[in-house]
Amino acid sequence: MANAEVKGAKRPRWLGFTAAVVLCLLLVITVNYKSFTVFEREREQQQELNEKIEDLADENLALQEEIHYLKTDPKKLEPEAKKLGLERKKEVFSKADETGTAEVPANRQTPTSN
Repeated sequence: MANAEVKGAKRPRWLGFTAAVVLCLLLVITVNYKSFTVFEREREQQQELNEKIEDLADENLALQEEIHYLKTDPKKLEPEAKKLGLERKKEVFSKADETGTAEVPANRQTPTSN
């Protein structure tokens, strides 16, 4: 009878094999799930960075265009210079009469001596 109890207590061979396969599958699933989530996060970051690159490229193109217009178009340059507080120097021309003395423009004051 002792022999019968030992035979009945034996586990089937497939049970150990099945348990090993299930544990391996769980390990593979866990590792793959973690890798998948990391991959998804990195893909989202890459998409965000690509959008930023595209936005910066568009901004760079617009700035290059503005630089070109500022260098070539005086009508575009003057308003920008005024924003910076710069003004074009106004040249004052005076006529010299036959004696060589210059006329003083009406908007300029002559120095007075005290």
